[in-house]
Amino acid sequence: MSSKMNGFAQGTVLKVAYSMLALTSCVVLAQTGVGFYKAKLLSASGCLVYIAFACFATVCALYIALSPYMQR
Repeated sequence: MSSKMNGFAQGTVLKVAYSMLALTSCVVLAQTGVGFYKAKLLSASGCLVYIAFACFATVCALYIALSPYMQR
């Protein structure tokens, strides 16, 4: 996993993808928990946060799945 791809090693790309996905998941789960605790209705900005999180999780999954093939 130490071979270079566009200046970054595959292991580095995977570590960053996993750590950023974990960090954003914690933030979104915390926001959801606070929303349930305060019994707030879901607003438009809340919906956009969930849509953005879904898009980000998809991009991270693609980076993780395609990182072995980026070396070629």
